[in-house]
Amino acid sequence: MPSSPNKLSRFWQELKIRRVHRLIAIYAGSAYVIFEASTLIFPRWGFPDWSIDLVLYLLILGALVTFILGWIYDLTAKGLRKTEPLEISTTETEINNDFRKSDIIEDSIAVMPFQDMSPERDQGYFCEGIAEEILNVLAHMDNLKVVSRTSSFAFKDSGQDIKEIGKKLKVKNILEGSIRKSGNRIRITAQLINAMNGMHIWSEKYDRDITDVFVIQDEISQAIVKNLRLSLESPHLKLKDKYQVAHIDAYLTYLKGNYHYQFIKTSELKTAIDYYEKASKIDPEFAPAYCGIAMSYWSLSYWGNLPPNQAYPVIIEQMKRAKEIDGTLAEIFFLEGITNYAFLWNMGKAEDCFKKALQINPNSPTVHSSYSMLLTGLGRHNEAILEAIKAAELDPLVSYLQAMIVNAFNFAGRYEEAIEYCLKTEKNYPENFMFSYFLGFAYHGLARWEEAISAYERSLKISGGTQLVLANLIVAYIEMGKRSKADEL
Repeated sequence: MPSSPNKLSRFWQELKIRRVHRLIAIYAGSAYVIFEASTLIFPRWGFPDWSIDLVLYLLILGALVTFILGWIYDLTAKGLRKTEPLEISTTETEINNDFRKSDIIEDSIAVMPFQDMSPERDQGYFCEGIAEEILNVLAHMDNLKVVSRTSSFAFKDSGQDIKEIGKKLKVKNILEGSIRKSGNRIRITAQLINAMNGMHIWSEKYDRDITDVFVIQDEISQAIVKNLRLSLESPHLKLKDKYQVAHIDAYLTYLKGNYHYQFIKTSELKTAIDYYEKASKIDPEFAPAYCGIAMSYWSLSYWGNLPPNQAYPVIIEQMKRAKEIDGTLAEIFFLEGITNYAFLWNMGKAEDCFKKALQINPNSPTVHSSYSMLLTGLGRHNEAILEAIKAAELDPLVSYLQAMIVNAFNFAGRYEEAIEYCLKTEKNYPENFMFSYFLGFAYHGLARWEEAISAYERSLKISGGTQLVLANLIVAYIEMGKRSKADEL
């Protein structure tokens, strides 16, 4: 049956998680010593021959009892405890619910892009940049779920009701606002809204000089946290303070770089690099600018537009320059992690860096997703699946992150679950070839060749001929016994 390998794999995973295999191994070693001792000692002491057989039967019975007790209970530092629910069960529950949880997390927020109310309507990059900076400050709190920029900014100028946005992003609170800039003066209006009932929780207006923009960001962030009744003692809430002395022109140029970076296209990324480089020249001590350059080169390489041996030397150089200025930025640890993982192949160092990045910014979908891929490569599949789920929850409208959940299931050999989730999700993202590709991969793993080939061909058509999909399609034809078709492709 196609599902048999999957069930056997899951059974073996449960044995390992419950540590039954270790207990049986210890018991087997002890039983062997006892049995050997009985065969040597019993005859000398005049015991009857059947006594050795009795020892053997008792040892076999003991093995069965040990297996049952080991399955139900776990020996901990606090004594014998009933085994906790498996991590795999938590994962399955979240996946089967398709993230449609009945309750929205209480301490959760989405930050909308601020509206440009300037006379010339030419401050879009500034409005988005301020909103993103506030989002980044909030994201550094580990007890607050903050939806990532990509998903929250997708509702820009959508005209959708706040309640509907909150429902789609699965958050209880939404921050929106507007900015009016005239010369060196800015007026920022911000309001915190309960997305469940549409009621205003807090609002404030700031009329300041543009050089006070860092102070305003910090004031807004603290006001939000205060009104959400969360602790104000998180050290990360003050993370942006150190850049208040930065040249304001460097900061504004940096925001322009961020604006172009978000589109993840080759031309846009090159434009972003230009702005980041200008920002670093205006203020050589502005560490985020160097991180921006490094992240842009990473994106160019990740999406196949720049060879790794050209991208990563630049990434490492820019990362080191940023680290010399300020080694506390989450982006630096992420860049160190991805460099060690994808370029230097130092997996232990990579994991340490990803963990440090998540300690600083637990709401980064990019770090969670990259860490998931690392864990998959290390064979720690349950952890990989959970990290992929976290990434998708933090950026729920990004199809790539949804697809990476399926990828994690596939490499765990949990093909049936991969198929189930893929079939539920791919209809929401018809333009993304990854879902049909991963669906084909799952069918491939179950030797369901016709379904695999159908999915691969659909993916090939959507992607416009991606080589990775074509390669897997050829392999499927070979394994199906259609070598002539494979040769043709």
